Amino acid sequence: YVQQDGSMQVVERRTYDFQKGNFSFAFRTIDHKQDGDIIRVGVSEGSTRYERFTGLPGGPSSPLAPGALNVDDGFDSLTATWYFHAHDETRTFTIRYTVLCAVNVYPDGAHLFWQFVPLGFDKPTDHVHVTRVPAMRLAPRTALPPTAASQRSSCARNGEPVSERTSVP
Repeated sequence: YVQQDGSMQVVERRTYDFQKGNFSFAFRTIDHKQDGDIIRVGVSEGSTRYERFTGLPGGPSSPLAPGALNVDDGFDSLTATWYFHAHDETRTFTIRYTVLCAVNVYPDGAHLFWQFVPLGFDKPTDHVHVTRVPAMRLAPRTALPPTAASQRSSCARNGEPVSERTSVP
C-alpha cells in the first residue's frame, strides 16, 4: 500500500516446501535503499504471529525458540529470521514491513522503484502477484503496459494496478 508520504506497506506471502529433513527457521533479507528505511517488520503464519525475542515474560523463551522472530538491521540490508518446527510439509508465511521513502512523490505524479522479487534465492519463484495500491486510485480504464512477455498488467475495477508474472528465475 503506497501512502501519501511516499512510504509503502508491503505484504508478502511466501510458501516454503520443507522436504527431506527437519527445518527450524526461515529468513527474508530486504535490501535498504538507505539506512533505516525498513520498519515495522512482522511475520505470521495463519493466526500465529512470530514475536520478537525480548527476554520479557510472555514472549519466546529464547531467540531460537519456535515462535521467535529476530530482526538484524544492518547498513545495507535487514534480515528477519523466524523459528518453527517443520518436517515434510508446505507452509505459507506472511511477511509485513514498511518501506520509508519507497516512492518519489511529485505534484503531478509519483515514481515507485522497488524490486518485488529479490535476488539471492536458491529456488526460482514460481508465481508473483503484485497489487500496487496507490494513495490515489487510478481510473478503472487505465492499464499499465506489460514489461515482459510473461507479465500481465492491468487495473482492477477498484482502480488498483495489478501485475502478475509466472516463471520468475
